Amino acid sequence: KIDVTKNEGAHLYPFILPNNKAALFTVWSKDGTFDDAKIGLVNLKTKEKKYLNYNGVDLHGTSPKFIKTPWANYILWSRSGNLYASLFDLSDLTVAGPEIEILAGISVNSQTGDAVYSVTNANNGSLVYIPGKLDTAKNYLVWIDKNGNEKKAISKSGPYIMPTVSKNGKALIILASSVYKIGTINFKDDRVDLIFKEGDNSNPSITPDGKSFVFLSNFKNGKYNVYINRMDGIGGAKKIITIGEGFPRISNL
Repeated sequence: KIDVTKNEGAHLYPFILPNNKAALFTVWSKDGTFDDAKIGLVNLKTKEKKYLNYNGVDLHGTSPKFIKTPWANYILWSRSGNLYASLFDLSDLTVAGPEIEILAGISVNSQTGDAVYSVTNANNGSLVYIPGKLDTAKNYLVWIDKNGNEKKAISKSGPYIMPTVSKNGKALIILASSVYKIGTINFKDDRVDLIFKEGDNSNPSITPDGKSFVFLSNFKNGKYNVYINRMDGIGGAKKIITIGEGFPRISNL
């Protein structure tokens, strides 16, 4: 169960340990990146959950796995596009040594935190992976006329998704990473300005008068609700609909 009092946003990428008594998983913070995520462990019998640490320092990263070698047992995880390992005591489910970078350059999706590697069942310490880096996709915003011709809306690319433009020319965009932030598109000055960065956000829609925008966010308590915010940012976000459970979609206003 997600603990919102500890700013948890999601539990991801479970990996069952060989004794079937516990599982590793990624603990993503609702307002952080996957480099800030913690490595969690849950006892499958007692349901007790803890953050793994060594000498009181939490392990940070994503996509944890366990690997058995002829000389020792290790847990693996990814951070900043690299792969790390620590000795792991399978009997008492604790980290038994400091983290060591064992591989530089592994493909990781910055939006999902999925590191592309896998351990084998040969118990000889071998693993497979896709070489790469922490991938932050960048896209160009373009205008498309009725004949299908494209023209850049702004000159620089970025992690842009979910663009929306109002009748009066005001526009919003989602800046995608492990958490989604909302930006305003300034076509005249050729830039994107951050307007809302708290929590994880989605589906921004500009009101018909062009003065405000409605959006989904979990910035209050980790649960997604519908908020309204002025385009100039004055007054802050105000909740207008309580969702309860699930992740709704907002249609065009």
